[in-house]
Amino acid sequence: MPNIYPLNQILRSICFFMLMPCSSLFSQSISIIGQILDSKTNEPLPFVSICIDHSNQITTSDFNGNFHFHNILLNDKIKTIYLGYKSYEFTVTKDSNLIIYLVQDQNYLNEVTVTSKKTKYKRKQNPALEIINKTIENKSLNDFSMNNLIGFKTYEKINFNLEPLSQKKIKRKEIRPFKQIINCTDSSKNEFSLPLYIKESFKTKSINTFNDSILEFTDSVRLATIDNLYKSFDLTIYMNQLYQQVDLYKVNIHLFDHEYTSPLSTIGTLLYKYYIMDTLFINNIKSVKIGFVPVVNSDFLFQGYLYIALDSSYALVKNYLTFNKNINLNWITHFDLEQTFIKLFNQKYILNSEIINLKFNTKMIDLPITAKKLTQRYQYINRSPSTNIDSSLDINSSILNEQNSINISKLSDENSKIYTTFDSIKNSTSYRNLMKIIQLSITGFYPLKYIEIGSVFSSISFNPIEKIKFNLGFRTTYQFYKLLRIEGSLAYGLKDNKLKYNLNSTFSLNHKNVLIFPKKSISLIYINDLFIFGQSDLNSLKSNVLFSFERTKNDFWIYNKLIKLEYNQEFKNHFSYIVGLTNSIIIPLSSLHFNTKNYNNILEDIPNINSTDALIELKFSPKEKFYQGPNTRYRLKSYAPVFTIQCTYNLINNINLQSNYVKLNLNVTKRFNLFKFGKLDFNSEFGKSFGRINFPYLYIPPANQTYFNDIYGFNLMNYLEFVNDQYLQILIDHQLEGFSLNKMPYVRKLKLREFINFKILFGSLSSANNPNSNSNLFKFPTNNSDVPITYTLNKSPYIEGSIGIGNIFRVLRIDLVKRFTYLDHKNIASIGIRAKINFQF
Repeated sequence: MPNIYPLNQILRSICFFMLMPCSSLFSQSISIIGQILDSKTNEPLPFVSICIDHSNQITTSDFNGNFHFHNILLNDKIKTIYLGYKSYEFTVTKDSNLIIYLVQDQNYLNEVTVTSKKTKYKRKQNPALEIINKTIENKSLNDFSMNNLIGFKTYEKINFNLEPLSQKKIKRKEIRPFKQIINCTDSSKNEFSLPLYIKESFKTKSINTFNDSILEFTDSVRLATIDNLYKSFDLTIYMNQLYQQVDLYKVNIHLFDHEYTSPLSTIGTLLYKYYIMDTLFINNIKSVKIGFVPVVNSDFLFQGYLYIALDSSYALVKNYLTFNKNINLNWITHFDLEQTFIKLFNQKYILNSEIINLKFNTKMIDLPITAKKLTQRYQYINRSPSTNIDSSLDINSSILNEQNSINISKLSDENSKIYTTFDSIKNSTSYRNLMKIIQLSITGFYPLKYIEIGSVFSSISFNPIEKIKFNLGFRTTYQFYKLLRIEGSLAYGLKDNKLKYNLNSTFSLNHKNVLIFPKKSISLIYINDLFIFGQSDLNSLKSNVLFSFERTKNDFWIYNKLIKLEYNQEFKNHFSYIVGLTNSIIIPLSSLHFNTKNYNNILEDIPNINSTDALIELKFSPKEKFYQGPNTRYRLKSYAPVFTIQCTYNLINNINLQSNYVKLNLNVTKRFNLFKFGKLDFNSEFGKSFGRINFPYLYIPPANQTYFNDIYGFNLMNYLEFVNDQYLQILIDHQLEGFSLNKMPYVRKLKLREFINFKILFGSLSSANNPNSNSNLFKFPTNNSDVPITYTLNKSPYIEGSIGIGNIFRVLRIDLVKRFTYLDHKNIASIGIRAKINFQF
């Protein structure tokens, strides 16, 4: 009998085959991405827990409220959990881009109000903080900077670009000369990129932290740049920000002229909040992902993720750092850094790769500038203290981890078109004119072939002696002759009808650019110009019209004809010395007189004084760093003290009854890091003069009678108000960097910063050098009413202080200055307002 299926079995089979496509549809896996926002403020909500109902899958939102889920099924139910907000549930559909608005839980808020308690971030029994503390305890075992002997090769690439550029922006007149090298970065958004600077290099390094030495050899390099932009505008100032070493095992990290407390420092555990985000494998190492955010999001702190090995080492294997959008930082709109580490032969971790991305705030020119640095290390070798690394050393046999080494035999060719096109662009007339205009607006100097003319900011000024003064300056560039640098100026006054000039020529003796550290040079300086006794360095050599406005009239001017010969040598250990010889002729002008009594006891005017001095200066500035450009060099302030000793010996003078004096000066400066309270600059100087000396050669404190704030001068002291033959001055400038203002609602959006300044001067004048006790000396200056304007500090110290608000419009600082002593002197101000222009990050 044939085998016949029952009817119901046949029907079930038919239904099964018909429903198979539907079954496949319901089990289809998809990915969803989304963002979670506050329903009232539209602010992103970080660290929101998002989970699949009846599943162990869970994720959290990042700092911008973004999240993503992979391999989930249609019709799965997703639930959000966030303290202080109502839970939100939704069913997965085909929509992959979601925006979820969470509503605050009013019951939760009411409960907080009734109990007068606020739910806070908990430090106790916080597993994330416990892991961080373990990492801090194991610093000495894992810190890559404590890998005392190591050698490796490095591939490095730096880019500066104008991006993203819209179709409209690339048609702008100033962009047209570079259309040949404009790249399309996103065709869907019609966005373009213009490279300004590209540098690729291979280096071989040997690090020995026993003696804090680094040997570095550049094996190969390729550079493409808009030439004038790099050479004349000192783009290195910004590029050096990319070279700052970020080591999270250190207490503080210096970045963009500020100090950022590391999240892996002991004090950092008080300034950050830590959350466990996930567990995952990094380079086959089981790790925990810990998110961290600053307690006060406007402080100079990081936020990001730490990936810490879940083994006995608790080592940092990866990190991602960025800034909070509310941070009180100038000129930079975005920063992020990612580092990865590998384990070496000695079980310590060392930095293996680093990526830095920057976006600069360029609203004034409406052209976005970005920067990126990629660093990849490979071919690590262990070295002994006596071994020197050589750039030609074959270290293939010493590769520690072949899988982590990169195989690059030649420099990247992805930008070959750009490298070959830059040279042709530089020859175009439109390019050269554009570069000259940009340089003039930024530096104040107009470039010619071998010299630069300027500065336009100092081209005109005025004073009582000259009325209106015109000034034309120049300086040679390194193209003129790299071993010789000449700068000078010509000036002419409409009232005195005299030509003034100064010339400074420096010749390098070590066959390098005269500004390259360490310097070895000889200088010849000649000056014939107007000066004021006691004028501070702020405006002593500047003809800027802004410094011409003075709060009180000054009639005590001099002509100074000076010639100086100097030899300057710097050493790699940052010790330097200067040996010099100076001849100076000083001619008094206006109400200033050099007069003394003759043998008939009658006052007699001396038309000029002439002296020749020998000088030696010793300076030690450990850990000193510079921003080095081809035409300028800027010293960076470090937290190491700087010691300077100067001795001046008078060889010859034309003043009767004045002995050959000796002057000694000791200066100590130091910057202190006060962590979240900002930084403090301390400057102290002690000086003493030996011999019988007239007042022009005594110590005259640096005064300032302009309306501009001088950090290193006394802002409410008059010129020539005090003279001393021994003194001690202490200057303190405390920059709080928004410590209190950052916490004020609405005010914090202005990103203002607080300043406190204090200055004190102790001094005395011996009877041998006091004309009131010694009639053979020059009399102290007096005004037209024969009232003395010069005094001594024998009674008490001179004290002044100020409080200020800075970062106004990102560049302006205004201080309220108060003078506390010697208020009985004539024509002085006890209180005043001073301004200062300051560009800083």
